[in-house]
Amino acid sequence: MERYTDKVKEQIAGICILKSFGNPQKFYKEIMEAGKAFEEEKCDFAKNKGKENYKSTVISIFGINAINILTFVLCVLRIIAPEIIFGSLNLTNQVGNAFSQLISAKLQIAGSRPYFAKVDCDKNTEENRISKKLPALKKEIVLENLSFSYGKKKVFENINYTFEKNGKYALVGKSGSGKTTLIKIMLGQLGNYQGKIYYDGEEISSFDGDTYYEQMAYIEQDVYLFDCSIRDNITLGSDFPEEKMQEVLDMSALQNDLKALPDGLDTKVGENGKNLSGGQKQRIAIARALIHNRTILFVDEGTSALDKENAALVEEALLACPTLTLILITHHLKEENISLYDKIYSLSYE
Repeated sequence: MERYTDKVKEQIAGICILKSFGNPQKFYKEIMEAGKAFEEEKCDFAKNKGKENYKSTVISIFGINAINILTFVLCVLRIIAPEIIFGSLNLTNQVGNAFSQLISAKLQIAGSRPYFAKVDCDKNTEENRISKKLPALKKEIVLENLSFSYGKKKVFENINYTFEKNGKYALVGKSGSGKTTLIKIMLGQLGNYQGKIYYDGEEISSFDGDTYYEQMAYIEQDVYLFDCSIRDNITLGSDFPEEKMQEVLDMSALQNDLKALPDGLDTKVGENGKNLSGGQKQRIAIARALIHNRTILFVDEGTSALDKENAALVEEALLACPTLTLILITHHLKEENISLYDKIYSLSYE
């Protein structure tokens, strides 16, 4: 039970990561494997309990019938008084109860089979759904009169932004101005907005939301890591050439950290990366995004935990990537990089 709940907690905490990098099947597979193991344990327990009840009931039935037969024979042979046979009526009631227990035990065994089988049913609901996949961006994403509120509180209103393919953009503004909210709307994580979002001229809502992550990736300020190695947290179970791995390690300024770790890429990070610093976790998240070749990258204060030198290196590497549409959220732009952005949008709705 504990192993199952730990696995479920980890996979649920990391579902946004798995979805962001187009690997939600890993989530479903590990949850189903853990759940199946848990159900097998419950099923085995039910079966064993039912079998034990079955055995004890059978023994009870034969024992009671033997007493009834023996009583009858002794009465016929006049070894005991005939009146005693009426006492067997009580035994008859016990036999009836025993039969009820026997039926209950058999039903318990039979009932466990469909219960366990239910775990495997209807796994392919999502696969059977017909929907339009989000294709690679060809031209631009356009936000038209976009507004959003939490209840009666307006977060932003009538936003009109354009993000061209391979462009580099910054979203700046005070805390609470709606920068992260805007990104989550574009990623399909938040609905109930007013206005339109056009993806190459089509409303983005016409595409299957689960396929957004085949083109987009999101690096949050609070990075989540799985309880496995640095390598596995970067690749998420996919295979990549070693030269590609080295390239993203350089771009994310992670190489020096790996040299200082005893097992390098194979170092275990612990639960949610507890063995690493905040800066190391952010560099792993950046490497993860780069190696999976997402063409649209949202970075939400993704270098905030880095020292000034490494933050500048990572930001410059992202800005220099010619095939990447970059949308970076920040409180403060680095003055030396301002000229590298195609457009800087300021959210300052009050």
